[in-house]
Amino acid sequence: MSQEPGERPWFLPESREIGGFSVVTVLRSAGKTINLGVVDHEGRSFAMKIPARENASDPTWYGRFEREVQILRELISPSFPALRAFGRYSIDGHKDVPYIVTSPPIGPTLKELIAQRRAAAAPPDVAGAPFLLRSLAEALVEVHERGIVHRNLRPDKIAVAGSKIQLLDFVLGLAGSLDDLTRASEFLGTPDYIAPEQVRSPHKVDARADLYSLGLILFEYLTYDRPFGQGNTKVEAFLRHITQDAPPPSTINPDIPRDLDRLVLRLLHRERDARYQSAAEVVEAVNDLFQARKGQALSPLCHVPESGCIGHYRVGEALATTGKTVLLRVEDSRQRSFAMKVPSRPGAQDEAYLLRFEQEIRLLREVAGPAFPSLRTSGFYDAPGLKQIPYLVIDLPEGQTLREIIDQRRRLHTPPDIEGAPRLLLRLALLLDELHSKGLFPFNIRPDVVAVRDDSVQLLEFVLNQGSSSDGVVTSGSVSALASYAAPEQLDPRARPDPRADLYTLGVLIFEYLTYELPYGTLSSRNDALLRLMTQQALAPSACVEGVPQALDALVARLLQRDPERRPPSARALATEVRALLR
Repeated sequence: MSQEPGERPWFLPESREIGGFSVVTVLRSAGKTINLGVVDHEGRSFAMKIPARENASDPTWYGRFEREVQILRELISPSFPALRAFGRYSIDGHKDVPYIVTSPPIGPTLKELIAQRRAAAAPPDVAGAPFLLRSLAEALVEVHERGIVHRNLRPDKIAVAGSKIQLLDFVLGLAGSLDDLTRASEFLGTPDYIAPEQVRSPHKVDARADLYSLGLILFEYLTYDRPFGQGNTKVEAFLRHITQDAPPPSTINPDIPRDLDRLVLRLLHRERDARYQSAAEVVEAVNDLFQARKGQALSPLCHVPESGCIGHYRVGEALATTGKTVLLRVEDSRQRSFAMKVPSRPGAQDEAYLLRFEQEIRLLREVAGPAFPSLRTSGFYDAPGLKQIPYLVIDLPEGQTLREIIDQRRRLHTPPDIEGAPRLLLRLALLLDELHSKGLFPFNIRPDVVAVRDDSVQLLEFVLNQGSSSDGVVTSGSVSALASYAAPEQLDPRARPDPRADLYTLGVLIFEYLTYELPYGTLSSRNDALLRLMTQQALAPSACVEGVPQALDALVARLLQRDPERRPPSARALATEVRALLR
């Protein structure tokens, strides 16, 4: 504690103890209260607050401290100090000086952080500002839901630690169930952080006054300045809030994007009916801002509405992009996560692809069980420049995709799962048998569309499915499957592929699972694939990795035969062979 030798602050007893706590330092001494750092008898640190000297003997201030204690008993989340003790003591002619002891602030105040950044010539934290605003608004939601108005929000009343915030000092708080204690002629609050209506009548404000203060705080965080400057007198500061409109913060800091500009200006509207009407609305506005920005980030991949929402779902990040399909993580109104499929930008312009996309929706209504995605909903949405874009929503895949598993094992230099490959092949063969019995032929089985969890598999995509034609033969081989996983007959426009094409793609998948390689390498185009398939014979897995059993080696080689007649005749027959291999 800084003081001249022999001097003792007016509030400090000779024992340096107040209410059983030893005073260590003055944390802040400004305005109407003094904040002290104290420790208990076990050496644990706390924060203590007492009134400033001019208020120390005022019974009204004892009432204010008592009211803050009641407020802190209601606010129990980490966004507020935890109450530890409350009492009063006498010192040098001052009787019944109230004090409150709470947990210490979680970090420096926002005022200190702004001063540090400005002193270091660091630019304002524009990227972090929406996150700060959301955290503050979320804390105010809890405050306002209990009928409490802070009435004195300022940067030095906010502690910050990383992404966490803590609202400090409710000594001027207004609570509906408690007496206001504000005299008719008394002004409460800080002139530079006060709402216009608070100037006129400090005891007749509601939660929207705190939102105005929130706008002032965010303005200063973004610009290191205040929207009306710093008033030389209280009257001058009051008049500016009542008579002037706040300028856009971007006029001071051009790095501030327009969406954040608009949000701050709405908080700073002089008429409270034109502001956000609740802290919950502010949280929603910040979430919408993030949502719109996510949409902008995703716009190179797919069409996203300006709102960042498709149907009743908020769009999150892209989970995967495959061919002309984009898989997004989305949230519903209850913040539950799902997967949404939408066409990529090229896919949204491809009529043949859009027909297959709509066909997948129909197929998902036909299949059921843990091996298939559960269709939640589907529909169409509009985005800038395009209308009636289809989408479907499914549960998030369980477990990992085979692509993730293969890539992870390769990255960690883990040997291939040779022992588990036959069990995986059996589960996939049984899945295909179920689909083929319904007349459904995926023609698109790849590691990125198969999810694995424990002993179950799930097929995630049907968008390239081919249905049966009227004569019982699968329709023409113009399927645009990724060339590296396509059967030879799928790549030949003259061929008429049958269900055995799925067995070939299964062979490619198991080959990659066993070797971390593709039978013919990565194929860049249909022509490249056709040339290699017609001129080369696929290697056996054992040629790439040691330890593959001879029977499994031979079965994979049969699946990869160019001639469908030399492959197993059906998925059911394949399952029978794999069972025998496992025995």
